[in-house]
Amino acid sequence: MTEKPALWVALAGVMLFLRVPDWFVRPRLWAEDGNQFFLAAHRDGASALLLPFAGYLHLVPRLIAWLGERVDPCLIPAVYVYSSFAFTLFVVARVFSSRLDLPGKPLIALAIVAVPHTNEVYLNLADLQWIAALSLVLTLLLRDPGDALDWVGDLVVLFLAGLTGPFSVLLLPFFVFRALCRSTRASWVILLLALSTALVQGWLIYSNPLVMPPDFPRGPFELRNLAAVLSSRVLLALFGAQCWAYRVSRAFVLVAGAVGFAAIARLAFLKDGFRKERVCMLLIGLAIVVSSVARIRDDLWDYRDMINGDRYFYIPRILAIWLVSSCLLRVGKRSYPLALSAAAAGLFAVSMVPYVEAPDFTRHHVERGYFEWHIYCDRLRAGQEVEIQVSPGWKFIVPSRPLGK
Repeated sequence: MTEKPALWVALAGVMLFLRVPDWFVRPRLWAEDGNQFFLAAHRDGASALLLPFAGYLHLVPRLIAWLGERVDPCLIPAVYVYSSFAFTLFVVARVFSSRLDLPGKPLIALAIVAVPHTNEVYLNLADLQWIAALSLVLTLLLRDPGDALDWVGDLVVLFLAGLTGPFSVLLLPFFVFRALCRSTRASWVILLLALSTALVQGWLIYSNPLVMPPDFPRGPFELRNLAAVLSSRVLLALFGAQCWAYRVSRAFVLVAGAVGFAAIARLAFLKDGFRKERVCMLLIGLAIVVSSVARIRDDLWDYRDMINGDRYFYIPRILAIWLVSSCLLRVGKRSYPLALSAAAAGLFAVSMVPYVEAPDFTRHHVERGYFEWHIYCDRLRAGQEVEIQVSPGWKFIVPSRPLGK
């Protein structure tokens, strides 16, 4: 299959539109988009760029929110949605860098927008860190920069994505290993910048420990249940489990997951030119799973609930798809285009399967319902205090400020 980056990036954009067309037609704010990013930018201006949230910086969302303050208030939801869309397509486009040697680039790129998911991470500032993290993973897998444009791309990604979310800390050991293996000047420079952003985020995380809410899951570690949760949320989700996981027993989920994880591990260690990259992806996925267990205690979750906290499983699913995609050349050059097309079509078809709500599993999940925004615009223009409600029903108060400030 001929790789035409512009065509595949455009197709990725179309796929994302088909998943959530109403969000493009009626842009909206989601959760922390309002009470964190919009409110801070509106109230504090440029100083909000360095304001930690959840214990670390969110530089890309803060920049978008700050830029949003330069337009008419009625355009702010569109700025948030379409800026997030553009950033996502930027990450998709980065897959087609000539410095990424993995096969199956079209499937790798489309997986970013076509992976089965509740759509929680798409088109909003609150969860843009998960998309940004993928750009860091891609930077890990790229060959060293060869010219000035390569350097600019890598340094911009490392700076912006490294200061957006905690992933620069999580991925730092991989950048260290990358530099040790390559021992090139470029790899050490990239490590230095990765280390700089990781130190900033790591210090903030250390200095601002999260206080868990009273309803946070607590109890002894449940390894067997964790295996069931990961089986359903990571692997079986790639086969439409969002609409059938609640119908099968935990024993079935455990067996299917064990087979699936064994197959993924076997593929990762196949002896060919892409073994290092696959093992790296496998270990990154494992690191994210371990950190999520420590952060959210998903070992105590119900394996049948495919919706709660779906953002935590987004990157492991993506990495599983990337790992499999890198093996597709083994079917033979003649069969490769057909296998790639079938995998991409199947992936998108599964991504369109509706999610079923827990705990009664009787209705389909609706992600990010619409709340009117234009009703607040006159008061925002006038600098008046206003109470705003955004999806999923969260309310916050924008304080008054002098006109023209």
